[in-house]
Parts: sequence; C-alpha cells; structure tokens
Amino acid sequence: MIDKRGHLIGIVSVVVALAVVAFSFALPSLRGDDDGARTGPALASDPGDSPFVTASKMLDAQARALIAGDEDGWLAAVDPGQPQLRTTYRQMYVSLRALDVTQFRYRPLLLGSETDPALSIDGKIAYCFTDCSVTGGGGVDPPDAHQHLTVKTVGKRPVITDMVQYAQDDHLAPAPWETGPLVFKRGPRVTVAAPPSEAGYLDNVLSIAERGAAVADRYAAAVGNQQRRYRIYLADKAGWTDWYGRSTEAGVAYTMPLPGSGADVVVRIDEIGKDKDSLSFIVRSQLGEVVALGQQLDTAADYSGADTGWLSDGVANWIGSSPDPARTGPWAADVHTLMHSGHAPKSIVQPQLTASTPEGKVRASFGLAQFAVDCLVTKYGEAAFFAFAKGVLQEQLGPDIASVSAFHQPFSQVDKGCMTWIRGQVA
Repeated sequence: MIDKRGHLIGIVSVVVALAVVAFSFALPSLRGDDDGARTGPALASDPGDSPFVTASKMLDAQARALIAGDEDGWLAAVDPGQPQLRTTYRQMYVSLRALDVTQFRYRPLLLGSETDPALSIDGKIAYCFTDCSVTGGGGVDPPDAHQHLTVKTVGKRPVITDMVQYAQDDHLAPAPWETGPLVFKRGPRVTVAAPPSEAGYLDNVLSIAERGAAVADRYAAAVGNQQRRYRIYLADKAGWTDWYGRSTEAGVAYTMPLPGSGADVVVRIDEIGKDKDSLSFIVRSQLGEVVALGQQLDTAADYSGADTGWLSDGVANWIGSSPDPARTGPWAADVHTLMHSGHAPKSIVQPQLTASTPEGKVRASFGLAQFAVDCLVTKYGEAAFFAFAKGVLQEQLGPDIASVSAFHQPFSQVDKGCMTWIRGQVA
C-alpha cells in the first residue's frame, strides 16, 4: 500500500516457500539422514548416551524450560563462561515469553563427528505464538528459526558455547525476537514491541492498534478468522533491514505471515512515527491485512492474485480508515484522476499488482479497492459484505457464487452498481 505522502506500505505478495520437512516433537531414536547428519531424540538422560544424544536432550530441556516460564532452566543450557551469549539468550527468553510463545521445539542435526571436542549442531527450531497444529495432525508446518549451535562439555555437562543464525530463503528469518533486545507494551488485544531506541512510540502505537483491533475483530469474527492476539513490531533502520531478511524492502510497513501462527506486522517507526495521521492509517490497515486474508496466511499462499487481491486490499484499507468513508481516504485524489482518465476501469476487480507496477497506478488501485469495499458495505450492509468476503477470500468460491449467496444478485450487477457509485463519489 502507499500512504498519503507517497510511501509504499509493503503488501507481502510473495509465496513464503517453506521447506517441507518431516517434523517430530519427540524422536524415539537416532536415525540417519541423506547427508550423514543425525537427528537427536528428546528422551530422559542415560549414562550410556552418546555426546550428541546428551546434547539433544539438553536442548529439549531448554525448550521445555521456556514454555514452563523457567528462565534459570533456559539459561542452564548456555555456557556460564560466556556472558554475552547468556545475555543474548536472556533477551530471547524475555521476548519469546512476552510474545506468548506456546510451542518451541528443537530438531537438532549433528554436523561433523561426535568425537569432535566441540559438537557442531544445526539447531532448527519450530515455534508458535498461537496454539497451531503440527505437521501430521492436519495442520501446517509451524514457522522455524535456523541456528548453528556449538556445544561443548563444561563442568561435566553439555552447554551451548556459540550460536549463529543461518540465512534462510523463506523470509522467515531472522525473526525480531532473535536479533536483539526488545521492549514491549501489551493491551487487551495487541502486543507492540520495539528496540529500546524506539520505545517512546510504544504507547501511541498501542492506543492506535487497540482501536484498529476492535474493527478488525468484528470482521475476523464474521469470516471465521479470529486472532488470538495481534503482534506489531516497530522497526528502526537496523530492524527494517534485518528482520525477516528484508534488506531491500521498500515502504514503511508490511505484514509477514507466520504459517499456523497468524502474522507479524512490521512498521518502520523511525520514518513514519511522527506523522500521526499516516501512522494511524498504516497500523490499522496492516491489522486489516492480517484478518482479511484468513487461512491464506496460515498456508503461506500467494494472497494477491488477480481475482482476490482487490478485495483483501480493500478490506485492509477499509479497516484502516473506518469509520471514515473512502472519499476522505489517502487515495481519493488518485481514484478521481483514474476515473476521469482515458483508461477508467470498467470493474472493481483489478489485475494483480507487481513489483514493476508504476507508483501512481498502485495508488489508484489501492484507492479503488477501498472504494469498492466502501460501496459494498454501504449498499448491502456489513453482514452481507462479510459473507461475500468470506466466500471469496476464505472459501475461495469466486465472486460470482459468493455474490449470489451474500447479495442475492449476480456479481456483474453488483460490480456495475458499484462502479456507478464510485464515479458519483469522486465526481
């Protein structure tokens, strides 16, 4: 999206290509992998365990300590002679607990030999901030973090002596909770996090987000996409270029889907924080992105297709502006120009946007989407519109079937009526 000052607001329209892995929370025995690496079990300690088995159980105990809220147990896995590393793990603990972590499981792989004095371990982590289902139970793979761990025996027990984050191609890493200290503010429906340098924005953003969540919740309940909690990260320059590998991300905000665990909203607060009007719209519209897309977020699908992108964008922008009408929104002038040009659209359904779409056309497209939703809500009421949106976005019925079911009219008739309505709004 683009705010009224011309900033691009990131609409995440990429397929988050998650690696399909056979994931288990408790492996009963060692097994060989194709590359010679071995996966470790999560069983009780035994004096006859090999070094890798013992290290794997240490990691399992650390994960269980996190879920139990046992900070000492979490830090017991980290070398006491490495104060900076312990600080890093303490920061991760604080952040994960503040984010309501509900699942955290290692799937360790041994890299190298067990005879090495320092074990080199691929410490892949599956985690959730909601009660997401695990693979094999009918759900999707949880998001994962990918860490390279060095484990040595110190004082007759294995401990982590080094941790390095791997680069990932799926844009799920590094997560903000992995990259440094965060401070938090928590409301009834929203958790806002920021680096300490940006803590001054927490109160204002939380207030904005809680108001936006009230509108987003109403929509989410109607379409069956209730969110346990919304998460918003306020990025400084370092966070914007680092979090989720988005070093070249344009704009000032984006929504990052976490399969099975909702989505994270990231706002570049160091650039937009002082523009109160734009900040309010940006934060609330990003919450709209989270709820507008439903299960498409959970399955990491490409949710900006030609048939549905206009609707999901329109819902997000409608939530961002509510209760104000589209004619007072940030793109009303762009829609006016479009509708009075020689290339005026004939339908509220617009083609998919791409990275090469000119900025002016992007602005007009987002504006038209907001006007389209405003029209549907105004002419048919929220209940009917929510039913239509659910049919298109969640149930993937297509606009024709969804329109007859929700509006009792063919979509062609609804479409024509809304184009007339929009022309009247921008006359």
